[in-house]
Amino acid sequence: ARSANRANTSFYTLDPRGLAHTMDVQYNLPAREWGNHIFRTQASLRALAELTGGTAIVNRNDFAASLREINAETSDYYVLGFYTDAPQAGAERTRRLRIEVDRTGAKVRSRELYTFDRVAQP
Repeated sequence: ARSANRANTSFYTLDPRGLAHTMDVQYNLPAREWGNHIFRTQASLRALAELTGGTAIVNRNDFAASLREINAETSDYYVLGFYTDAPQAGAERTRRLRIEVDRTGAKVRSRELYTFDRVAQP
């Protein structure tokens, strides 16, 4: 996720199982155990999307609508940059980011953290 963020790359993950409400008949598990299995198998999809500013498409059956949302989100956007005021070695490597827009109806989605590469010491 750090490498993706440094490369300005967002992940949009998709669970092709769709809405995983009930288990297949071939499995004989308690419902709670099945629910835990689904949660664990989707956790990495959610984490990767969240950590890179993307979206996880999980527990949805309407893939067409989800893909339209991704298309809309990735078609119109702004890229903002900044210079750190403490780039020296040993400084905080991870910065918390907060983007605010004073415009009615504007929707802001952004990464919450940025991690700098380690600065080589002479």
